[in-house]
Amino acid sequence: MLKKQLNFLLLCLCVIFWAHKGYADFDTTDLSIDLGTLDALLENELSASSEESQATGSFSGECGKTTCIPTLSVQTIVALLTTNQPIFGFGTIELQNILQFDLYRKTYAPVIRQLHDLPTFAPPIDCHRAWGFAAEGFFNQTSRMSFTPCSDKLSSYLTLLAQDDFLELLDQKDFSSLNIPNVLSLFGDISLEERRLGAMLFLWKKHKRYTFSAALPIYFLEHNFFLSEKKREQLETEPLFAGSGTQLPGLNLDTFVNQHLVNDRAGFGDVRFECLYDLSCGDYHVIQLGGLCTLPTACTIRSGIIGGNFKKIHKCHPHIDFFTMFNLFQCAAAGNKESQLDVSELIINYGIHALDRLTANVARTDLGQGHVILGPLVRIEKQLHRCAIIKFNGDIQYSIPASQLRFFKKIKNSQDFQRDYTSADQAANNLLFLEQQAAATLYPTALPVTVQPGLIFHVNSALHGHWNDFNGTIGYDIWVHGKEHLLRTKKSCKKYKYLDYAAGTQYGAYEGKLFAELAVSLPVESYVIRFALNGDTTIHKRGIGKSFTLGLNFKIDFLKVKQ
Repeated sequence: MLKKQLNFLLLCLCVIFWAHKGYADFDTTDLSIDLGTLDALLENELSASSEESQATGSFSGECGKTTCIPTLSVQTIVALLTTNQPIFGFGTIELQNILQFDLYRKTYAPVIRQLHDLPTFAPPIDCHRAWGFAAEGFFNQTSRMSFTPCSDKLSSYLTLLAQDDFLELLDQKDFSSLNIPNVLSLFGDISLEERRLGAMLFLWKKHKRYTFSAALPIYFLEHNFFLSEKKREQLETEPLFAGSGTQLPGLNLDTFVNQHLVNDRAGFGDVRFECLYDLSCGDYHVIQLGGLCTLPTACTIRSGIIGGNFKKIHKCHPHIDFFTMFNLFQCAAAGNKESQLDVSELIINYGIHALDRLTANVARTDLGQGHVILGPLVRIEKQLHRCAIIKFNGDIQYSIPASQLRFFKKIKNSQDFQRDYTSADQAANNLLFLEQQAAATLYPTALPVTVQPGLIFHVNSALHGHWNDFNGTIGYDIWVHGKEHLLRTKKSCKKYKYLDYAAGTQYGAYEGKLFAELAVSLPVESYVIRFALNGDTTIHKRGIGKSFTLGLNFKIDFLKVKQ
């Protein structure tokens, strides 16, 4: 039983920590521990624990919610974690070497294109009408969001999922009961999906040569990690999730996915205002210049509708407690079944909190961008034929810096790990050091920082045709988002100098889309009712996922403008 519990410990340590290619070549001669002395010490302590349990019975101790007598010394636990020789016949841990490398490659959130910038949601303004409003129901989906500029696989974001030597290392540590290398290879292909469902509301007013408009989205946003059905079926047969044959607690995969791999939110998005001035507005052409302003009015009505609750995940994380963990192992080996459940729950709790922090960061659900956005815009229409018009729209967006909560990994210094792990006097400090390093590796630091998003350049052109009361549009849209910058004060640079800000800085991206619309207009006295079916799809991109949008637009234009 002890061997199986230690196998599960090694699973958690190895799944959440990174092993470098040079791992096997790292010099640990000075850190070696006499294996005979260690085995003898463990045998005496295990025997003492068993005899004491039989003689005195169990009592409430420090090691979990149930009964356990902590008899493993701190020095012994440090020895188990750091020895460079096999223990109990299943390989070495050498935690001081594993912890020198990172779990995360990057800690930024993926680039997301805001709804206002999609070509489907261009304000449907007719400069020949006095005012109007529109409501467009929509569904937008991104099947594979980008984790890095060139990859949409989770293995590009987490180092351990892409390292062949790491899988070989697991094979050496006798994980035959859990098939961890196979599990990791399946998890490496995980992608991130996004779905947005809701309505975009438009309102505009024509006043002399000025046109004022406002747009506000009300929608449901959901992000989830995704694995193909075939690989999900393979995972369900793995001992880690099957819950049979390994005395590990079985996990219901569907419940687990919803609670820890899905993040959702519903509410209002940012509101965008536009003001355009008619340089020229005739029967055959329109030229308008103006500006836009997006205000951070995003408001959540409800979150965690189908997914988990990640509101407070950034505020705290479990304390990694190797002393409790190994003493629970010992009690379990002595026959304490409650300790077996406690140690499994403790280790799973560590892993779940790490997964929740990953989901809260990568699959974060922000209904708005969180910045005031300003910029110029231009709109041009030119009639080519009595039934054909060409349209051009362009804008540049500058985001005012604002504070945001971001996650950052800790910069590792290999010199900090050069310690005398055999010293009895330093045993307590060594154990505390290993626990702190494990927590820093597993749980990136959440820190509010001032973010300066990159400039956005947005241009589209379209050919519009109309026949009686029917009309259609087809066009091309290009959106470019510059790399962001993190603005830090001297005080924050000094206080958090150990954090890797470069790995937490979002990259630039661009996306090209085709969009189209089919509409019918129904004139009724002093107003016109219009129904339209529109959509867009990505045809080329970098650093952002491939998406599509479907929309159904209802629009009313009132009163024709007097010429």
